Formats: sequence, C-alpha cells, structure tokens
Amino acid sequence: MSTKALAYSQVSPEVIEKFSPPDTLVKGNPKQKVHSFYAANNANFRTGIWEGEVGAYRLEFPAGKHEFFVLKTGEVKVHSDDGSVVTISEGEACVLPGGFKGVFEITKYAAKHFVVLEQA
Repeated sequence: MSTKALAYSQVSPEVIEKFSPPDTLVKGNPKQKVHSFYAANNANFRTGIWEGEVGAYRLEFPAGKHEFFVLKTGEVKVHSDDGSVVTISEGEACVLPGGFKGVFEITKYAAKHFVVLEQA
C-alpha cells in the first residue's frame, strides 16, 4: 500500500454503475454510479464519488459502518427511522453513523464525495 498523497485528478478510478436491490427501493429505481478512488485495509476504509438519479431507497448500516459525505451537486433527503428528516444541499456535509436505518431520497440528481469506514 502506498503512503503517498493521492490527488483524485491523478487517478483513474474504478467505475461501477448499479441499482439498489429491489427489496430496498422506496421510490423509482435510481441508477447510481460509484467512482472508487481509494480503498485500504481490505476496503474497510474507502473514498470516492457517488452519483445518483432521482428516487429513494432504504439503507441499513451495521453498527461498525460509518459514512461521511459532502454533496457536490443536487439535493438529497435523509429520512431516519425515528421520523427525522435532514435535507442536504450542494456544498453541505452529512454523517450517516453506524447503525443508521432509514431512507436515502435523491430529490435532484446528486453527486457526492464520500468516505466510508467499516469496523468489525
């Protein structure tokens, strides 16, 4: 594993296009694209850029999975199972903590820089 600084502009990311599993869909079937720029420790720590079309799907994170993201463009709403809703707009940051359960709703085509940490 390299210990050098990594500039996204100097990396050719692995790009995966995907859809959420059918049993998680809440609204529509948003096509998603993940640009994976960096993964370490067997992908327990990873970074990249995610893009998604309008729609909504259910998320359930295990206790050790945490995500931090900054929305580059668009708008998303994060509906927690406790009934709270957070709207994230372009330039804003959000944390989805370990154990998060709720719905990720893309209200305008969105792209985000993300960091995911998964601990045992």
